[in-house]
Amino acid sequence: MRRSVLVILILLVTLFPKAGRTQSFRLFSRDKEPKTWEEMAVKLSTGSTSDSLKVLSIYKWITENISYDYSAYMSGQPIRYQSPELVYARRKTTCTGYSNLMVSMLEIVGIPAMEVEGFTHDFTLGLDRTKLSADHAWVAFKADGNWHVADPTWDAGVTGIYADFKSTEEKKSLWKRIKSFRLKHLRKKYRNSKTVKKTKVTYRYGFIHNPGLDYIFQDPDLFLKSHLPNTAHFQMRGTPVSVEQFCDSVHSIGEYIYHDGHRKMNFNALNDLYYGLEKPDRYLWIADSSLNYHQLNHGDKAINAHNYLAYYYSDRTKQPAMLEKFISISDTVILHAAIATRINKSELLKKKADFGSSFQREKQENSIQMTHLNFLKSHISRNPEILRKAKERITQKEIPYLMRVRDRGNSASRVYEFHSPPISTRTDIDSMINRIVILSDSVRKLQDEELKIGVGYREKFNALTDSVLLKQQKQFEAMYQGEYLNEWEVQHNDRELSRATKILNDFVRDSLNTILGNRKSYKYFVLLDKEVKKQQVLLADWQKKDSCLNIDQWKAFTGTILRDAADHEFDVIENRTNKMEGLQSFYRYELNAHVQMLSKEAKSLNDLRNLRQGYLYKMLNNKFNRSMLVYKAISTNAKNWKKMYRSRLKEIEKNTV
Repeated sequence: MRRSVLVILILLVTLFPKAGRTQSFRLFSRDKEPKTWEEMAVKLSTGSTSDSLKVLSIYKWITENISYDYSAYMSGQPIRYQSPELVYARRKTTCTGYSNLMVSMLEIVGIPAMEVEGFTHDFTLGLDRTKLSADHAWVAFKADGNWHVADPTWDAGVTGIYADFKSTEEKKSLWKRIKSFRLKHLRKKYRNSKTVKKTKVTYRYGFIHNPGLDYIFQDPDLFLKSHLPNTAHFQMRGTPVSVEQFCDSVHSIGEYIYHDGHRKMNFNALNDLYYGLEKPDRYLWIADSSLNYHQLNHGDKAINAHNYLAYYYSDRTKQPAMLEKFISISDTVILHAAIATRINKSELLKKKADFGSSFQREKQENSIQMTHLNFLKSHISRNPEILRKAKERITQKEIPYLMRVRDRGNSASRVYEFHSPPISTRTDIDSMINRIVILSDSVRKLQDEELKIGVGYREKFNALTDSVLLKQQKQFEAMYQGEYLNEWEVQHNDRELSRATKILNDFVRDSLNTILGNRKSYKYFVLLDKEVKKQQVLLADWQKKDSCLNIDQWKAFTGTILRDAADHEFDVIENRTNKMEGLQSFYRYELNAHVQMLSKEAKSLNDLRNLRQGYLYKMLNNKFNRSMLVYKAISTNAKNWKKMYRSRLKEIEKNTV
């Protein structure tokens, strides 16, 4: 007892602060997280020896700590909370918020950075040349003397459809336990479980946080495969590409080499010039370059012109020239917002029609895949009957017939001790013998081929099954892990999957027909026997007319051919019979389990496909609704500002008079 009290007193003296000390005691020492993004930027860059290391430190923190605001993106409403302060506080945003925070943090630590808006190849059926306004934002920054691009949004993770797997254990029913019973389960080592594990897959919408460094310090040509900025010098290329080249290239599926244009550009110098502009002047630069990029890009022109006016909204200037400029830009906003609204409505109908035809092709491919898998199931269900008929045919028909032919061949081949083809001066007899020799060679060739068939049968079947599963998994990944918006990729995978299921179905069908069906070697053997009988009768008739004709040697030769062919056919039958015993259990258990698994995966894939199609329609409508709200809002603002600037201009003119 005394020892316990002593230990407690020692702990108290050690843990509690001594008299006179003001610092507080903490069991775990940890650094406080900065309260503002400015402090966080300084903290992250401290100790970095180069601009590149500063950028990487800030970039990694953003991608690891900021989540994509999926609900805001799918709401169909204009996206708010994009300022660095709100993004840092909420730890949730969309592409503009990611870019704003990264640009602000880089500039705080002395690294020039700018937000870049532009087009991506994410929302496409085929490759889309009808983008009406920039649909994404990323960052351009200058590190160690050179300009680079980065996309923190895409490196934070992926959005869209993802699979949620939940495993549960259920008690087996009595019938299932009886059905799965094996004698080996009586041994403790192989004790059969009384429960069965079931995995339920639910497909959901959302953001999958998966930080990476794929879209920073990337080669400009590679970055340009998926990102086209709405200002040419942000491509970081001496020869920028056009929207047409961007849309016509196969960015997401292959190494496309852009064709160099005629115009040469010093993008580093232009980036420096752009960075040196005041923020409102940057808006005007983008507005002026929008239609140079894309003749339908009226939306970007209207939005950036509006942002220029918004920047000067609180400016109470009384300069007539400046007021007239504001009125002119207001007219630009109103005009191009109206044009963008009309184009968006027509493009919405066109896009929905494209969706319909594309999804119909997906449905057809899925129907083809299910047809092949259903044929596989039918082969398995017919397997016992096919085996029964094959065994019955062999035991009751083929073996008795072969024994009779072999006995006949043996009796004929004993006429002479040595057998060789008869020598005759009669051309027609030589021709008859040649036909028998050719038939005999054909029989031997088919027999040898059939003896080899079935070797590695299971291995080949498993390889084909794995191929189908691999393509199914590839389609799963394409639809919910980053490529779910790329219709070309989905349709390409569908065609590959249909081809794989057809090859598997044909292999199982042909293998069944070859191993268990009426074989070619046996059919040719019957033809050989009929040819020998036919020629034997014909030669006997010739011998009656020509007493010098000796057919005993010919009988010995053909008898040897028949006997050898029959012996070899027995080998083929024995080989087939042995395979039947193994195939019986293989088809009943292994093959059936494989096909059931393929069918289950195909059904899950189809469920995901239906979910994806509904998701794409919803995404299209939300994107359209958001653009309509934005165009309506900026047009209303421009009209009010124009009215205000006109009244101010009139007042100035009145006072002047």
